[in-house]
Amino acid sequence: MGYINKKMYKRGITYIEVISSLFIITIIFTLIFPFVIKGKTSSLDSVTKQVVGKLKYGKSLAIANNASVYIRFLNLDNGGYKSLEFYLNDKKQQDYKLPSGFVIITNNNDLYNKNVVFKSDGTLNHRATTLKVRDVNSKKEASVTLTIGYTRIMRVN
Repeated sequence: MGYINKKMYKRGITYIEVISSLFIITIIFTLIFPFVIKGKTSSLDSVTKQVVGKLKYGKSLAIANNASVYIRFLNLDNGGYKSLEFYLNDKKQQDYKLPSGFVIITNNNDLYNKNVVFKSDGTLNHRATTLKVRDVNSKKEASVTLTIGYTRIMRVN
């Protein structure tokens, strides 16, 4: 009984240890990978939510002041606009610059004179329009629709 097998105490790793280590690493990557992918698309989601929020701000400003609010699209670059300016009674109220790498795409037919105008009751002064927020690097886009009548501002996709 006092005999100890010296082969058992050799240095090195066994095949079962390699397989179990690879299994644990695979499980960790499987759990982390979706968060890494989501992090890349969430920046487009975040900027789109900011744009929707700013458009809703313009609508609320028009209703609260019982006056028209003009939202101008400025700084054309990379096929889209990089900033918005809000005007109430021809006085600039606020400006908003998109984060670098993002632009707003408009259809010239849908956007009269590169402005969105909310009337004092919160409705648009022209037909419904769709804006697209584009990530310049990945070329991914998210659409934002402004409807007519009681204007709804919503992300489409």
